[in-house]
Amino acid sequence: MGEAAVVMQEYLGDAYRFADLFNVVFFQGEQVIEPQMLSEQSERYAVHPPKPQGHPGGRRGDRRKRPGNGKHREEYRDVKKRMEDGTMFRILAVEAQSYVDYTMPLRCMEYDVQEYLKQLRELRSRYTGTGELRNAERLSGIRKQDRLVPVYTLCLYHGEDTWDGPLCLADMMNLAVGAEHRRQGIAAALVNALCAALRAENGAELLTLEVRDSNEAAIRLYTALGFAEIGRRPNYYFHPKEDAHIIRKELTA
Repeated sequence: MGEAAVVMQEYLGDAYRFADLFNVVFFQGEQVIEPQMLSEQSERYAVHPPKPQGHPGGRRGDRRKRPGNGKHREEYRDVKKRMEDGTMFRILAVEAQSYVDYTMPLRCMEYDVQEYLKQLRELRSRYTGTGELRNAERLSGIRKQDRLVPVYTLCLYHGEDTWDGPLCLADMMNLAVGAEHRRQGIAAALVNALCAALRAENGAELLTLEVRDSNEAAIRLYTALGFAEIGRRPNYYFHPKEDAHIIRKELTA
C-alpha cells in the first residue's frame, strides 16, 4: 500500500471527517450524518475478472492485487462505515483514487455489487436447513419481505493529474439517434417522452441536462423543446475535452 493511500485512509478513518465529507457532497454541508451514527466496517471482496497487465492498480506491491490463479483478485474498500440513524442501516464507503481511471464509475459499481452479494449470502444463510421458505422464496433463498442495506460510494481523487475521466456511469454511455435516422423528429420524440414519464411516474418538476459546447444541433433542439441554459461546466466532456452547457426545463409548465 502506498504512503498516500495510508495517509488518506487514516485521515478519513476519523468519523468526524468521514461524516463531514458525506454531508458536503450529499447535503450541501448540512449536518445530516453525525459521527456517532457511524461504525467501522472494513471489508475485502473477491472480484472478477483480474485487471489487465500493466494497469496502475496492479503494480507490484499494490494492495489491490494478490497472487493467485488469475481467476479473481481481492479488492479492499479504502474506507467503509456502517451508518445507523435510528430508522435504518446504510453502508457508506470512500474509494481514494491516486490516478485517472476511465472505468472508475464501473469499478465503484463493482464494489457496491460485491457488498449487495455479501448481504444476500448472509440472508440466505439464515434459512439454510430451516425449512422456513416456500415456493418462490425457496428458489430465491430469501423471504419476500427481506431487504438489502443501501450502499453509497464516493470516489475521492487525490492524484497530481487533472481528472478528465467520467464522474458517473452515465458519462460512460451515449444515448443518440443514428446518423441515418436524424432529422425525422426521433430525438424530439424521445426527449418529450422522457419529460412526460418523469412528470407522470416520478412527479419530477425539473429536468437538467448537459450538452457539448460544439453540439449546435442538440442545443437548437433543446432550445426548441423549452430548455434554457443555466450555466456551464468547464472541461466536463473528454475525448475531446470540452465545456458543457447546463440546460434545464420546468416539467410542470
